[in-house]
Amino acid sequence: MAREEVESSFNKFEETDFARTGSIATEKVELLEGPLDQFTHEMEPFLHKQGMPVRLNKGVVELVSDFVVCEEGKPLSPESARILVCSCFILHFPSYN
Repeated sequence: MAREEVESSFNKFEETDFARTGSIATEKVELLEGPLDQFTHEMEPFLHKQGMPVRLNKGVVELVSDFVVCEEGKPLSPESARILVCSCFILHFPSYN
C-alpha cells in the first residue's frame, strides 16, 4: 500500500464511543419540548440536577422547553456527557481524539 493510501485510511478512521467530558461534540444535539419516553420517572431528579428543565406529568418525564445538550465543535461539559450517556446517544469521534 502506498504511503498516501495508508495516511488516507487513518485520517478517515472514526471511533464510535459514548460521550466523555471534554470531547469535542461532532454534532448538535437538541431535545425538543415534550415527553421523554427514553427516561423513567426515577430519572427526573437526576435530569433536573443536570440542568434540564424537566417535570413529571402523570409519571412521565416531560421536557418543559427545548434543551440544547451540546453544540457541534464545542467541548462536552460533564452534565452534557452524562445526559448523552443516559439517553444512549452515541457520537462518532475522529481517531485522534
